[in-house]
Amino acid sequence: MSNAPPTPTSQACDTPAAFIRANRDNLIQKWLARVRREIPAAQDHSDDEVIDNLPPYLVCMANLLERPGDPRHLQELQQFCHIHAEQRSQLSRYTLEDVMTEHHILRDVCFVDLMQHVQLSTDQARVVSQTIFQGVLESSAVFSSLLLQKHESAIRNLEAERENREHLVTSLTHDLRQPLQIIRINAQILQREGDRDKQFRFINKIIEHSERAAHMLDDLLDANRLRAGEKLRLNIEEVDLRKLAQDVAGEMATSYGDRFSCDCDQPVIGYWDAAKLRRAIENLVINAVKYGWQNTPITISVRDYGPNVECSVHNVGDPIPPDQIGFLFDQYYRAPVAKRTGSKGWGVGLALVKGIAEAHGGAASVTSSEKDGTTFTITLPKDAREK
Repeated sequence: MSNAPPTPTSQACDTPAAFIRANRDNLIQKWLARVRREIPAAQDHSDDEVIDNLPPYLVCMANLLERPGDPRHLQELQQFCHIHAEQRSQLSRYTLEDVMTEHHILRDVCFVDLMQHVQLSTDQARVVSQTIFQGVLESSAVFSSLLLQKHESAIRNLEAERENREHLVTSLTHDLRQPLQIIRINAQILQREGDRDKQFRFINKIIEHSERAAHMLDDLLDANRLRAGEKLRLNIEEVDLRKLAQDVAGEMATSYGDRFSCDCDQPVIGYWDAAKLRRAIENLVINAVKYGWQNTPITISVRDYGPNVECSVHNVGDPIPPDQIGFLFDQYYRAPVAKRTGSKGWGVGLALVKGIAEAHGGAASVTSSEKDGTTFTITLPKDAREK
């Protein structure tokens, strides 16, 4: 015994318009069955998604059979086709050929049933054909336009990606050259230097700049992991976040002067990846140095809120425009002010801050105003082992 659904039966009617209204659901089911057989993309979607706005479209056809050329119904038809094309452009695997094919299937289904059950005059047959043909034209035109916009957007994104990567390679090459040159020069001096104290000084320089180069490469590797949708690997241990912030403030003072302070009254103990949090705080401080006003204070604050902690970096300077704040943590994003002033950077520092915070189960945020300055904040659970 067959398990196939029974073929819908059609109700007899006096006119084609009345027939379409009375048998609309039967026509749709016959159309749907053929669409699923003949259009592979339709198999990926539910009946409701495939049917879309076909019911009112058929009602519009019935209205045009009764009042051919009526401007109101023609406008409705155009709107239905436009909406349908937009919906089809959002469905996976649907092509322009599929959009055209489903209209041809509708024409076949309608003509077969109409000719079997009602008398269809030449003028009425022309109305049905014109209605479906108009649907093909409107839907195809809109679908093609939307498809073109998608392709153009994809091309623009690829071009932006290429430019970002070229900028990254150029910046990386430039930034790595300096520590490598310093390492080479100090190694050459070390070969000739007999004074032991001076040897240790040169060795420390080599170690310092080797670590700097290694940190650059770590940033690049972590940025690529984040771009690939991976979470960063963490080495969780007990950490005093206040001490970590104080250490960063002290180290930054040796490079950028005595303008850094740490605002925290007591130790803030938790379980995090100390090395990655250090890099996150360093990135925020360097960002404050680049874009804050020169020689103004930069404050690292640490706050304990029970289950969560916050570490923030505040600087005084021109506020970040509101329309740029939403992009600051994006990979390879460089603010217009950075491009305008020629400020060096890879466009990955803030993305890494966000990635490090989220890897700990936390978040990164920013506030900026002319009155209060700019504050970047990392919010973390106190125990990242429980994330």
